[in-house]
Amino acid sequence: MFASGYDSDFEENGPLMTISGNVDITCHGGIDVGGGNMGVVHTIAIVPAEGALLEVKTGDRSEETATKHFGDSPFDKETELDPDLDGTDYSLTGDSYIRIKPHTHSGGTATCTAQAICSDCGRAYGDMDPDTHSGEIVWTITEATHSGVYDCCGAEIAEARHEYKGGVCVDCGAREPFVLETHEITVTQPAGGSVSASLSNSSAGATISVTATPEAGYELVYITVDGEPIEGDSFTMPDHDVTVSAVFSDGFPFADVPADSWYREYVEYVYANGLMDGTGATTFEPDANMTRAMVWA
Repeated sequence: MFASGYDSDFEENGPLMTISGNVDITCHGGIDVGGGNMGVVHTIAIVPAEGALLEVKTGDRSEETATKHFGDSPFDKETELDPDLDGTDYSLTGDSYIRIKPHTHSGGTATCTAQAICSDCGRAYGDMDPDTHSGEIVWTITEATHSGVYDCCGAEIAEARHEYKGGVCVDCGAREPFVLETHEITVTQPAGGSVSASLSNSSAGATISVTATPEAGYELVYITVDGEPIEGDSFTMPDHDVTVSAVFSDGFPFADVPADSWYREYVEYVYANGLMDGTGATTFEPDANMTRAMVWA
């Protein structure tokens, strides 16, 4: 006998072998039940247990491996097989190595739209997995939040606030808005002319242009930023608010003595009569303490 663990039944119209239940049969040299009055098996009936699968695999006898499913194996219902026909590369007769046993699907990954595919028999099995998506997320992105929907199954992702890491939202990929800090530029209008700046506010590092226009009879001495003279008519914005102005002169050498100041005529008198000098070629510093150098001997 070539194998054990099966039931045999022969109908009047010809020999029939029935293999049923949770059997595990190995045939090392094909199926052939010749001899006596029984003749040769012409048909094999595969009858799986209820709710189970029976697989029939064939292979090379010399290698003693059965790796190829025969016909539509594994079988989930009673099926009659002709052992002389090739199911794949091998028949169930001759020198084939045969293994008949219960089959359990395994491997593969179920998704929201498809069952897992058995890595052994290639059939779909089990339930779909609503949490494993095969498609892409279509995001709806606002400045502060995001929401989405999967294009594979329509599952929705609830609206949530962006969570940034390295300047990018870890969920939707939105880039973190760059907030540039700016500072105010205040322009103070001096006597003898007008002043304007190219911007009213700016971030640190920007170049600010200043236009200083003298009135008739006046000329520009210098432009000031926070009270300090600058060279030329532009400056680099610092990291704080600034006040921009200018000093105009009507020919009087001291630019810090405005023509409309209450002490202008007194400064003109002491300077014209050689009683006092300034602190520099264009500065008198009227609010400073008097020094010996300011008085001519």
